Amino acid sequence: MLVDYFRLMCYRGSNKAIPQCILNANIEAKRAFIEGLMAGDGSMDENGLVTFDQIHKTVSAGVIALLEELEMEYSLHLREDKTNVCRISIIKDKADKRIKQADVIKKIETFEIDNNYVYDLETENHHFCGGLGNVLLHNTDSLFLKNPSTTSIDEVAAWARTNLGVDLEIDKQYRYVVFSDLKKNYLGVLADGTVDVKGLTGKKSHTPPFIRKAFYDILAILGKVDSEKDFESARESIKNVILENAKNLEAHRIPLDDLSFNVTINKSLNTYGKKTGVKALDGKSTDTYKGLPQHIKAAKMLVDANKREIRAGDVISYIKIKTGDGVKPVELAKPEEIDIEKYLETMEATLDQVLSALNFDFKAVLGKPRQQSLDELFWSKPAS
Repeated sequence: MLVDYFRLMCYRGSNKAIPQCILNANIEAKRAFIEGLMAGDGSMDENGLVTFDQIHKTVSAGVIALLEELEMEYSLHLREDKTNVCRISIIKDKADKRIKQADVIKKIETFEIDNNYVYDLETENHHFCGGLGNVLLHNTDSLFLKNPSTTSIDEVAAWARTNLGVDLEIDKQYRYVVFSDLKKNYLGVLADGTVDVKGLTGKKSHTPPFIRKAFYDILAILGKVDSEKDFESARESIKNVILENAKNLEAHRIPLDDLSFNVTINKSLNTYGKKTGVKALDGKSTDTYKGLPQHIKAAKMLVDANKREIRAGDVISYIKIKTGDGVKPVELAKPEEIDIEKYLETMEATLDQVLSALNFDFKAVLGKPRQQSLDELFWSKPAS
């Protein structure tokens, strides 16, 4: 019963968190909590530097909220030797050169997003909080001018500087650009033929090769666009790329190696997941686990089948299938086992950022019923 009480107090769903009663307590109680937390779960070196490491973001967010209210200076950074562990350093002396101060941005990293979308809750003037550390961010927009003269550009820049206090400068020059009707998204072709898609950071290396090839084939088609007439022709060519790949997928004409997701194992196999029991597989007993990533499931299958020894740093190539755990290593898979719908979903997710700028719907291209997306609910124009 005591365990249930503390779980109710100290968890938000499956995530650890600072108890709500502490967040709503008076200043003296909050100060006592922070002091107890640092004494019990923090550490202090011989020079008095206090640090607190935490993997649960909800806990870190709560600690930061308390430190802000207590007006205690702190510094944040992610540990390089441990994945996703945030270190909070308490700054008792602002002259302490061993840690960066609270208002200093130490490093900016670019992250790839699996589904290409990131949503935030923002104010009317487009400000939002950028995660831990109370970093206030602001969404920016671009100004597009069609065939402007040098004089026109100078006049717009002068007006923005005088009336808005904003300095404008030329960022890119497109020979052709298209805007999506469904969301704030656009696609442009630069003078050298490079295709520039808003927010495009490149596709992940573990994406199946046949989908990556389709993605870059589409960019190559768009790179040849010079005029509106070329653009309409390009749209038809892009449809053909999608249809051809979908037909080859459904007919099992794509080699397994081109269907494979290729992911590196970062640590020893036995450190992944939690063992839950034993089951019979092909007449043999094998351990069962929960919380295993797909590439780890495939790796364990290779070990159980005595196909190879797996070490940290190895690349696991696996196929998505319709049965069992939903995955199989390439070495054990058969073409007829592949889950066609899963691969079509991956194609759609990978190509969507380009297709949406062209006002294409992936399912409609394939002749399948389409559903209204979250973006359409927010960005589509109401029917007149």
